[in-house]
Order: sequence, then structure tokens, then C-alpha cells
Amino acid sequence: MLAPVLLLGACGGGGAELGEPIEPPEGWETVDGVTQTTASEVMTRGAQGLYVAAGRSVYRSANGEDWTALVPLPADVEAASLIEIDGQPWAGGYNNAGVYRLPAGATAWREDASGLAGLGARTVLGLAVRGRQLFAATAGSGLYRRELDQAAGWVADRQGIPSNLSWNVESVAEHQGRVIAGAGGNGNLYIRTADSVTWREVAYETFNGEALFLWSFFDDGDALLAAGNRRLYRSTDAGETWAVVFGYPRYVSRARFAATDTAIYVMLTTSIDTRILRSTDGGLTWNPAVENLQGVQGYDIGILQSTLFLAHQNGFWRTTLQP
Repeated sequence: MLAPVLLLGACGGGGAELGEPIEPPEGWETVDGVTQTTASEVMTRGAQGLYVAAGRSVYRSANGEDWTALVPLPADVEAASLIEIDGQPWAGGYNNAGVYRLPAGATAWREDASGLAGLGARTVLGLAVRGRQLFAATAGSGLYRRELDQAAGWVADRQGIPSNLSWNVESVAEHQGRVIAGAGGNGNLYIRTADSVTWREVAYETFNGEALFLWSFFDDGDALLAAGNRRLYRSTDAGETWAVVFGYPRYVSRARFAATDTAIYVMLTTSIDTRILRSTDGGLTWNPAVENLQGVQGYDIGILQSTLFLAHQNGFWRTTLQP
């Protein structure tokens, strides 16, 4: 089971200064070969292994022990999202950096941002593939689509999505042939089926005045999971209806999924700690996978074999998962 890629901006919070290395707690260790001082770290799992981007630096590992430094991203480009397509890594950038890809054997990342136009269109917070189409979630200009087998660039793909807050797209994923996006902060998501060019609005929770965001999705085959800023949700009908499966004790500013063959993990970042939960029943129930990490602001998690990796504001750690 692989989590779709969706990554958002860096979290703030207590603890050490941003980028200042800190000693890992008992049960965790620093990952050698990957920079430990960075403003953001994001991960994705692909056929070539696990990727992690630390600022401009991008690394890949097939076994979790040996990390290969890939060609750095261009100057002033910091990855906000990563995905592997046809064995090649693609990166969406913060701060209007656009999209880049690293072809096999290339000595530099190639910009692939033609057509990303408009306020926030080049700040790409998420990438998801459906068939031979690549979708980009942007910070202010809705969604864009690129045909992977054509030379033409990106085109706006947001028909049916209101042009107010809903053009701030926090998450995007593919599930059962549908593209599903979380946007707007009002308890709605948007679904685009393969036979339609229009996005359809679906409420995953009734809006009562409190902000409701979806930070990420996880495709578990028959079920789709979503992690919001206040709760975890689960759908068994391709995103049409949703049930709350876990309520958080405090506001969550970032959430990411990862999985093994037997369990799903979710990272929940709050203002005071990072919590990692585990589900062994397809997301119906959740329990702590590790002790809460006080003062740590998690950015992302990834799994290779039996090792869980955590990227956070002060480094890159790993721990061995318990059966």
C-alpha cells in the first residue's frame, strides 16, 4: 500500500530553533547520509525506493540504510511535494518555484512549469497521477493538469470549484479512477471522475464555522482515508460519503500517511508535539504507534521494510516498527 503524495508548508511550533539539530529520543536515531539541518523535508515512496527532499537536496534509498544524493534542485527551489513517475522524481516547489523533474541520467533538474499561471499557481503543494495525467494542487489557483505523454504544458483544471477559498488546494489524490481534492477549509472536497471535465462538490463534514481542512489522503484500495486538521475520516464509496473514525485532542497543522503491508500509519503534528498512530483494520480504529514526540514538529513520514522515517523541523530520524 502506498500513500498518494501530498505535502504542505512547514509547520511552526516550540522546541529547538528551526534547522537546529536535536538529539533523538530513546528508540529513535539520526539517519546518516541525509542533511539534518533544513527548513523542510518531504518524502515519497516509488518503485526506486524512498525519496526525501531536504531543501534543495534530494536523496533516495532502496533499503533505508544507504542513501544516494541525487542532483540538487536549482538554486532557491525548495520542494513542497514529491512524486515518482516512470522511475523519475518530480518535485513541486514552494514560493512560486513551479515544477521540476529529473530524467534518468540527467545532470540537472528540468523545469516543467509551462502553463502554471496565476496567483499561487507555481506553488505546488501536491501532485497526483491518474493514468497518464498528472494533477497539481496549487496555493491559490486551484488545480492544474498535465498530459504526461504530450509535450504541451499544464492547463487549468478547476471547472466547478468556487474561485474563492476553494482555489487554495490543500490535498489531491487518485482513488478508483477519480481525482479527489481537499480545498477551501469549509468541510468540502471536490471529485473529478474520468468521464467528466467538471469537479463536483461533496461535503465530508457539516461546516459550523470552524475551519475544516484536509491535509492528506490515503488510498487503501476499497477505502479512502483523509486526515484533516481536526479529525480522521474514512470513505468506502469513492469519496461520496464520509465517517469520522478518530477525533484529535488538539488542532493538527499537518498530517501525512504511510503504510506497510499490514498497517497504516498517520503522522499528526500539533503545536506542542508530533503523534504517530497506527491502524491494523483499514483505518477503522487507531492507536499510538510510538510515544508522542514532545517539542517536535513533524513534516512527513515514510516507511521502508520495517523502518519508519520521520522528517521534522530539526532533522531526519528513524525507528524500527514493532510487529
